[in-house]
Amino acid sequence: MKAKKKAIGFILSLEGADSLITLDHLHRAYEYGLRAIGPAHYGPGRYANGTDATGKMNENGLHLLKEMEKLNIILDATHLCDDAFWQAMDHFHGHAIGQVIIIAVHWWIITASSAMNK
Repeated sequence: MKAKKKAIGFILSLEGADSLITLDHLHRAYEYGLRAIGPAHYGPGRYANGTDATGKMNENGLHLLKEMEKLNIILDATHLCDDAFWQAMDHFHGHAIGQVIIIAVHWWIITASSAMNK
């Protein structure tokens, strides 16, 4: 029996937006196919504070969120620190993803399944 060919999809994403020096760079990256952005990665960044840092997004970060929303770019909130995460959730009205949420749900399912099997 011949196996069916299945389509493979992907989303071009940028984890940590520091390489986007200006919003013009954001627009150029969008033209090349960028469709998801995590504004921060580790520590203080150009737009927001990431993992192991504290503090809200700066003015440039809020402008980045606004442009991402206009372009319908997905917000990857995975590495935003707590302060920046909640601020982004208050200001961004587009689609958002976060890998930590998936890991937490997966951990909860495993923990709940283990408890039920005892």
